[in-house]
Amino acid sequence: CIITALPQSVFAASLDLNAECSSNTVTGESFTINVKYSSDYLDSVKGSVSYDTDMLEYISGGSSTGDGGIIRIKGSSDNGRTVEFNLKFKAVEKGTVSVAISTEEAYDLDGRAMNTPYVTRNITVEEASDGEPAGNTENTDKSSTDNTGNDKKAIDTAESNVSQEHSNSVLLAASAGV
Repeated sequence: CIITALPQSVFAASLDLNAECSSNTVTGESFTINVKYSSDYLDSVKGSVSYDTDMLEYISGGSSTGDGGIIRIKGSSDNGRTVEFNLKFKAVEKGTVSVAISTEEAYDLDGRAMNTPYVTRNITVEEASDGEPAGNTENTDKSSTDNTGNDKKAIDTAESNVSQEHSNSVLLAASAGV
């Protein structure tokens, strides 16, 4: 009798959020971020996607026009397991841009609130070269980079470490003499 009088916890199913996209693109290219919510008992989600309007131009895929750097996403599951959005952007400025996907509300099939996951994707936008076509090459992996700056940085770091080790040896010898 006492056991049944204690309040019982009700647990909603756990919600997962995944956002897939290429981590590199060039100015003028369009690309898609595939946003997928998944759970074993999913009914609906409502969230937002924020991005830098100086770096990216929103094209389509959400439930709003993307004005001001915020896109609303809202959807219901057809199969009780997933809700997906394919958000299309165009890269307009060189640099690294973060796209943040946040969940404001999520409900399971019984109407219980679910967890509200958050994910951020960083995308590097490079300047389009003269021989490289700009435009309609979605999800192209442009992972080749110039490592000469990284090599110089590694050499400078190694030289700094050797110099520091030498200084530490001199200090240790002086301390031992005292």
